[in-house]
Amino acid sequence: MGDPAAHARLFECAYLAGMVGFVLLVWVVHRNRRPHGRWMLWFAGCIALRAGLAAVTPSDDLYRYAWEGRVQLAGYNPFNHAPDDPLLAALRDSGWAHINHPSYKAIYSPVAQWVFLATAALSPSIYAFKAVLVTFDLLTVWLLAEWLKRKRRSPHIAFAYGLCPLVLTAFGIQGHLDSLMLAALAGAGWALAAKRPYHAAVLIGLAIAVKPVALLAAGWLIVTRWRAGLICLAVAAATYLPYLSAGFGLFESLARFSTEQEFFGFWQTLASPWIGRRPAMVVGCGLLMIHLAWARRRKQPFDEYLGSAFGLLVLVMPVVHFWYISWVWLTAALRPSIAWLTLTGTMVLCFEAERVRYRTGQWEMPEWVWYAVYVPFVVVVVVDTTRRIADNGPGNS
Repeated sequence: MGDPAAHARLFECAYLAGMVGFVLLVWVVHRNRRPHGRWMLWFAGCIALRAGLAAVTPSDDLYRYAWEGRVQLAGYNPFNHAPDDPLLAALRDSGWAHINHPSYKAIYSPVAQWVFLATAALSPSIYAFKAVLVTFDLLTVWLLAEWLKRKRRSPHIAFAYGLCPLVLTAFGIQGHLDSLMLAALAGAGWALAAKRPYHAAVLIGLAIAVKPVALLAAGWLIVTRWRAGLICLAVAAATYLPYLSAGFGLFESLARFSTEQEFFGFWQTLASPWIGRRPAMVVGCGLLMIHLAWARRRKQPFDEYLGSAFGLLVLVMPVVHFWYISWVWLTAALRPSIAWLTLTGTMVLCFEAERVRYRTGQWEMPEWVWYAVYVPFVVVVVVDTTRRIADNGPGNS
């Protein structure tokens, strides 16, 4: 019930033990076997687990969320003022010292800012923010189940997402805002399955206005239903209107973060020493464009495309945090692979950086963690690819 960083090794062991049970659950729900109990009882279990994690110390990102909500309540545009701006000194409280990157103006997009504002109006507590974001996480589980029903599949498969230890940690413990984006994307998946592309367009537009990485979903919509794709982009653009006083400052922190920061990336760590940081980023962007063209040619369904696109994005990004895997797992849970299950398990070792910070005050990832996290994933991918080639022949692999 305290800070996982203070007991990181114990937390990692508990997480990995939980992964064993989780893998068994995934096997059950994907073998057309319905777990004992009605769907609503399992959903109540999802709620109970998250309620039990409510008091665990969340991520320091919540201090930033609370700050930006309070800044808006005071009548300021968070895209104009960084937390260390002297103009905002009167708003500082005991949580201000915990804000990360205090020299950065707001990096989170407008829909996230609206949620921060609404929550701050109710309560300034970071646990209130966590409760709101956990609610959106539960909404994601519900919408996934409705999406599965539309696809004539068992709604119990949604628990391959809702009971994932990584998802429970990312939102039930840490309280990251990505749950807003994932709820919108799950709603878009349901809308597409219900043959409501314009509803999906609005939801994807809102997802983009939470985190721009959701532009990948817009890419699929544009190449399959271009009118809906244009509506999606228009909705995302319209959300910026209340903050236009910031001008180009709307994207200043996002640009700084993407060009100045580098942390735990897979491709970036491999390629940068050989070809340089910027060329590695350009190659990564090229791979994403190739993937979009390939997905269009194969006419991938939305869920399959989204899982593979987010998977590639996570692998080529220069900054990768533990909870980013939830983007992939949103739809990978519907078609789980051993490789992504493996990475979902090994990613818990990222808490070693939290352990170092708790002990020394410095955020630093031990070098061995990168190998411990990614090497098992690569091995599984190679073995699985080799097996498929052997089974189907090189022409069908």
